[in-house]
Amino acid sequence: MSSVWPTRRSSTQPTRKPHARRVPALAGRAYYMAGNTQAAIDDYRAALRIHVNWGPAVQALQDLGLQP
Repeated sequence: MSSVWPTRRSSTQPTRKPHARRVPALAGRAYYMAGNTQAAIDDYRAALRIHVNWGPAVQALQDLGLQP
């Protein structure tokens, strides 16, 4: 009988984190809403280091009048 739970990954197997780029972008949005524009810009650019040309981060920087 096979287990319904996923098997444990070995420590050498890379783990994919498809939503990792969203974390800094969401933080950037929160900073922007709080009035901390520089922190927002830094976080949007961090999102782009994780995933180059990711649409929401690119758009957010363009909305601020910046080039990504």
